[in-house]
Amino acid sequence: MWILLPASRRPAVPIEDTVGAMARLVTQGKARYLGLSEAGPETIRRAHAVHPIAALQTEYSLWTREAETEILPTCRDLGIGYVAYAPLGRASWAARSGAWRPSRLRTPAGACHATRPRTSPAT
Repeated sequence: MWILLPASRRPAVPIEDTVGAMARLVTQGKARYLGLSEAGPETIRRAHAVHPIAALQTEYSLWTREAETEILPTCRDLGIGYVAYAPLGRASWAARSGAWRPSRLRTPAGACHATRPRTSPAT
């Protein structure tokens, strides 16, 4: 595995513990690099202090540009690569083009996406 990048983390578990456990996998040769998803500037810095973080993944699009204020500068300061997801605004473009329909969305019960307004099935 080249990069170990968890899609989410448990807020009750300190990021230092999570990155420490992931760093052991790097030491064991099971992963080469570590990444984070949806982390704020302070969390990024705390994680990077435990083990170098190679990449950060957050949403970045014409509609969601919050990363420009603190996230991107933090990544630049620490030499962390940035991976933007949903550059076309999640389903905004696809819904307008007819390529995406809410009826196609099958979110498993209890999935974190089920509680997010943009990804929860239309009621």
